[in-house]
Order: sequence, then C-alpha cells, then structure tokens
Amino acid sequence: RDFMGRAEGDSGVVVETPTGKNYELGVKDDGTIVWEDTADGSIINAPSSSSSYSAVSVKDFGAKGDGVTDDATAINNAITSLSGQGGGVLRFDGDTYLISSAIKMKSNVTLMGVPNKTTILTSVSNTDAIRFEELTHNTEINGFIIRSVQGINEDFQNGGVYYGHNETINSIIRNVSFQSFCVGIDARTWWKASLVENVHFNNCRVSINVEQE
Repeated sequence: RDFMGRAEGDSGVVVETPTGKNYELGVKDDGTIVWEDTADGSIINAPSSSSSYSAVSVKDFGAKGDGVTDDATAINNAITSLSGQGGGVLRFDGDTYLISSAIKMKSNVTLMGVPNKTTILTSVSNTDAIRFEELTHNTEINGFIIRSVQGINEDFQNGGVYYGHNETINSIIRNVSFQSFCVGIDARTWWKASLVENVHFNNCRVSINVEQE
C-alpha cells in the first residue's frame, strides 16, 4: 500500500482505518478533510494522529489565497515539504490562488481543494498551471477550478496540467474544471494507471492530448 493506504491498482484515494473499514478521502465546504465510508457514505473527520497520513493547509506555508498575491512559491514549498516527509494531503480552502509560474507536482502528494470553489489562476499565458517534471507516482488533484487569466496561448500551448517526459504512475485528476487553456490535460504515453473523473473543460482548444513519442 502507498502512504494513504491505497492497494496497488486502486483507482481512488481509499484509506483503511484501524477499525478495518475503507474510507475515501473527501472535503467539506469549509475545506476540512474527511473520510467517507465507501460502503454506506457516512463521514468521519480524518484523524490527525495517524503516522501514515498527513494533511496540512497551504496557508501554513505562506499562501494568501487572495487572488492578488503570487502563491506559486508557497504552494511549491508545501508540496516539496510533504513529499520529502513521505507524502500527504495539501489542503486548499475555497479561495482564489494566483500563480505566475507552474505548480510542480511530486510523488505521494494530493492537492485537495473545495469543489467548485477553490480556484487556481495562472497570471501569465506562457506557463502551465500544474506540471509533472520528474518520475512521479501516487498523486491526486481534487476539487479545483483551474483557469488561465490570459486565455489560450497558441504559441506556447499552455496547459492546465502538463505531464512531462518522465513516467507518471497512478495520477488522479478528480472534480476539476479547466478553463481557457490551449490544452486542458497534456499527457504522454507514459502517463500510466491514471484516472480522470468528473473533469470539465470550458473554452479549451483541446480537452486531453495524449502525445505519441
């Protein structure tokens, strides 16, 4: 199992609790991370004492979420910190986070926003919003509106999520709306064992590009 209790091959973020029940990670309107029973839908708060589970707020790393301050460095510092500790969930509340450079994903990290509320805005047209630039496994992007302020850039082919030239395994994109990108999800042939669920594309020239290399 990985850091969040997923068995190899599982499609979702499922945690096996000490009682033996299986819960799927979710988020309430106030940004609180919860576990939802996969059998009956009941919800419990995710315990903070679990040694194999870490959930922190991006604002603990200096992100403002005011739609004006450039939060790219704070978000990337938080991802690096979590990945370096073995992984965990980086929680975003329902605010707007402006970035002038790409968010760089690392292994065993989940970005958890509030669906239909948490917004990531790219302030320049020649950057992707989220990039996978190294060998990466066990990641999730869940509960975001991801939008380019400058709109489609045909020359750069700006993307909502860009998978680079290294293997990415078990990458989940769930409950995300991509808006005003040249390519919503720019994938590669080594984008393996991955899942896209409840994802919408608005004013994107291409929804999902799978490049053969």
